Amino acid sequence: MLPIRLQAYERLSMLLERISPNNLILRLNDSSYSAKEFQHVLTTSVREEYNHNLSQQIYVGDQVWQLTTQAVEDIIATVNQAADALHPEARSLDLAKKALEIQAQREISPIVQALVEIKREVRELF
Repeated sequence: MLPIRLQAYERLSMLLERISPNNLILRLNDSSYSAKEFQHVLTTSVREEYNHNLSQQIYVGDQVWQLTTQAVEDIIATVNQAADALHPEARSLDLAKKALEIQAQREISPIVQALVEIKREVRELF
């Protein structure tokens, strides 16, 4: 059972890293996108990453799963908030900048909080 649990923690760590705004934007940005198109690409990617890892919740503690879910919701909300703040003709780069700006204003990143909790739970296993 331990190897499966460790794999679940690894997969959730990877999910969190992949949806972090810096990584998400770098991986998916295409200058040909409008801000609205990029908003759709980003939110769809985050949801797909999350849905792909839904089964991991049975192997990790409730706190890790709750913080992971909150991080996913936060990233989607950040992207949507950034898109709402832009004019209709904005481009993907505008959305990227605004989303990163919003994320930088947070004292504590939900992604960092979830990763800290994952590490704490893994340390308890040993």
